[in-house]
Amino acid sequence: MGRYFGIAAVDLIVNEDFGRMVSFRNGRITSVPLKEAVSKLNLVDVQTQYDTERYNGRRSILGS
Repeated sequence: MGRYFGIAAVDLIVNEDFGRMVSFRNGRITSVPLKEAVSKLNLVDVQTQYDTERYNGRRSILGS
């Protein structure tokens, strides 16, 4: 995933699309304006996105 974020970040630079941040939304890597990214607090839903037994992010998109 980090590789794809890096590629997207370089694409923003090459296209001179400054003031944007790479993000993952609705299953897609995209970009958002920095003002939108920092305008409100975005929290992680621990129950659905975090494996508390392994202290790590969930690695499956299938749930369980």
